[in-house]
Amino acid sequence: MPRNQLICYCDPFSNSNSFLMVNQDILTVFSSARLTLDDLLMLNSRSTFLVNSTLTPKELNRFLKHWMKGSNPNLKYLKIQMNTDDVSEDAVLEGMDARKMMADEKRSVEILYDIAMEPSRETIRGGYDIKEGKATILLKNGDRTFCFEMFVWNLYNPT
Repeated sequence: MPRNQLICYCDPFSNSNSFLMVNQDILTVFSSARLTLDDLLMLNSRSTFLVNSTLTPKELNRFLKHWMKGSNPNLKYLKIQMNTDDVSEDAVLEGMDARKMMADEKRSVEILYDIAMEPSRETIRGGYDIKEGKATILLKNGDRTFCFEMFVWNLYNPT
């Protein structure tokens, strides 16, 4: 099956409507500082990687609530990297029925990082199940960075 991928190394958000709504298997944006919540809600890609994002925890929370109501139906995997280590998990999860997974609880998932390669099989541990287990999100504060990852299980068929 043919796959398509768009990789942006510059800031594409002055005219974002032209590419965000296009069906993409993979969208990678290395300069996503100007990406807004509205832009995120327009995405129509299956796997999305956003680097240098300035989205706030409240915006991530609002995105998750929109997703739970049916937005971004093609989404299988979302990874957002931010240049901050000051993100509260509580702010991202506020008002959601999220089940904290045990640290030793694990799931296997295939992630398509690049159309030129086969999907990578990875094991994720911990995180939070949302929407009655239909997705798991990982929230990781690191050294001056924060990473938000979302895995949609009803499309990934975890083992």
